[in-house]
Amino acid sequence: MAQAKNYDMAVYPTAGLVRSQSDGARAHQVTLSSCDCADYINRKGQLVETEAGPAVTVCKHVAEFLERVGGWNRPVPGPAAPPAGRRAAEPLVHQAVTRERARAILAGAGVEDARARSVLTSIRVLRGRDTLVLPDGGEAVVTYNLETRRYDVTLPAKTGVRSGLSRPNAYALLGDAGVTGPEARRALREAASTGSAYAAMADGHVIEVKHEYEFADDLFTLSFPA
Repeated sequence: MAQAKNYDMAVYPTAGLVRSQSDGARAHQVTLSSCDCADYINRKGQLVETEAGPAVTVCKHVAEFLERVGGWNRPVPGPAAPPAGRRAAEPLVHQAVTRERARAILAGAGVEDARARSVLTSIRVLRGRDTLVLPDGGEAVVTYNLETRRYDVTLPAKTGVRSGLSRPNAYALLGDAGVTGPEARRALREAASTGSAYAAMADGHVIEVKHEYEFADDLFTLSFPA
């Protein structure tokens, strides 16, 4: 008589508690497709169409449960190794952009809108240029081009983290970093649905995209490779 095959006794939990990020004394009861948090109740748990087919949107607590609990966790891609002989990151130059586009670029770099508007107006009147110190210590150089009546904005190479980005600003920054339009839209959709995603850059590196659920607005955080 043939001996019965022994299978691995894998454990796949279907419910659990996830501690709140905003209140360490609280925990949310989650299952594979539900959560008692306000975000899930008000905005999630809806059937949506994705590139892979229909899916149920979830909140960050369900996503965290799926990521961390044995059996259900998904492998998370890490930053790719830099290609051999890769050159040092170069500044990002935005040439001949409109005033509104210049404001969006500066906002994505962390410049307060009132400061951006003041500088853009000043250099247009004086036909000059100005340098703004960014929150991360870098500098943005803004020049008004009299011939095109548009602005040139030069930012430091994309390294570090950019937070509090609206969806259009996050999309624009991903494009500036070499992420294709379809890939940027996919990563933003996935982050809004599950809490986080990775966007592939043209050079093989990845940018981590996180959705900031604690804010009422649809805001994102981008973490760029060093």
